[in-house]
Amino acid sequence: MKTFYTRAITAVFFGITVIFSISYHEVSYSLLSLIILIGCLFEFYKISNPLFKKDGQKSNFFKFISYSLGIFYFLMFYLVSKNVLNNKVLFLIPVLTSVYFIIELFLKSKNPFRNIGINLLALFYIVLPLSMIHFIGFYQNQFTGSIVLGILFIIWGNDTGAYIIGSLIGKNKLLPHVSPNKSIEGFVGGGLFCFLVAYLNINWFPKIPLFESMQLINPNVWYLIGLATFLFATIGDLVESLLKRSLGIKDSGSILPGHGGFLDRFDAFLFVIPFVLAVIMLFN
Repeated sequence: MKTFYTRAITAVFFGITVIFSISYHEVSYSLLSLIILIGCLFEFYKISNPLFKKDGQKSNFFKFISYSLGIFYFLMFYLVSKNVLNNKVLFLIPVLTSVYFIIELFLKSKNPFRNIGINLLALFYIVLPLSMIHFIGFYQNQFTGSIVLGILFIIWGNDTGAYIIGSLIGKNKLLPHVSPNKSIEGFVGGGLFCFLVAYLNINWFPKIPLFESMQLINPNVWYLIGLATFLFATIGDLVESLLKRSLGIKDSGSILPGHGGFLDRFDAFLFVIPFVLAVIMLFN
């Protein structure tokens, strides 16, 4: 019971902070996004640190490079989304990312293949999705944080539906070798809640002044976003579970009592964002 209350209290304060920060102002939205990016990177390197153990202090150098590139890419996407920079600068990403390969030529690491792979995963898995989110947060040349919040609502709805339906009638395991508690029934239940929240994003939330920019998304596109979330949010959760299981850990961190760390809370969000952004850019 104590664990339940801890999770509930954390969820309430966490939810209020996220909702207010994302929807209130572009400064609070951007600051929260950057905090999440740095927090996820910190946890990623913390849990993967045993993989670097043979290379000692060289891993710290890689972490410094990843933090630097992560913050730089985040700011670059921010400025492009605000039309301060031309989007052609995004072609610098593969050029700058090649620094990992160049560094390995001189570090004499014991396993350069592994080191390059881990660092590229950090950028691809964490930095790029949380940088790409700016194209949704500043959609059509205005601050549209409530659209990002609407996507988060759908993801939270997916989690809630999967938990409720899975707890009530879940019998058939989805991928037991990755996450033994997830069921096919819960997966389908999460999908139903995705479309329910998409309906609320169309018909109810935009009536609240703080969330009115949700109207910029076509109603049919909100349902497509719900579909993308249904298909890929659970995959994002399973991918993080797979990574943690391979390292023999339960939670990526402990900053959120009862809920784990940043990666534990935003695993689905990280995976869903590229697909949702593609839906918005192609169909809205």
